[in-house]
Amino acid sequence: GEYSAVTDGFAVGMTLLVCLTNRSPIAVVDRCEAEFGRGWDEISGAEIAGGSEGGSQCAWPPEVADAVKRLCFSAAGDTPSLCADRRRNRSSIERTMHALLELQKTAA
Repeated sequence: GEYSAVTDGFAVGMTLLVCLTNRSPIAVVDRCEAEFGRGWDEISGAEIAGGSEGGSQCAWPPEVADAVKRLCFSAAGDTPSLCADRRRNRSSIERTMHALLELQKTAA
């Protein structure tokens, strides 16, 4: 395939999901849904970051974990995200970097 801002954004999104979930990128959304028994949009970022019940504590502030989760992937097809199934629904890398910088300011 060809490299572009869209493919770069997808790669950033998958990297963020791996960092957030501490899971392999292969079918990460499907595996989280199976583990928690709920749809992706019904699972909080803090839950995903902390693992299943009885797992380790979440090292991510809950609001940051939720925001990163939404930036990476939203099951709702009308919400732009880095890892959206359809290219036209993918968020731009510029928009995402701006959102991440804003998160950094609020978390500091």
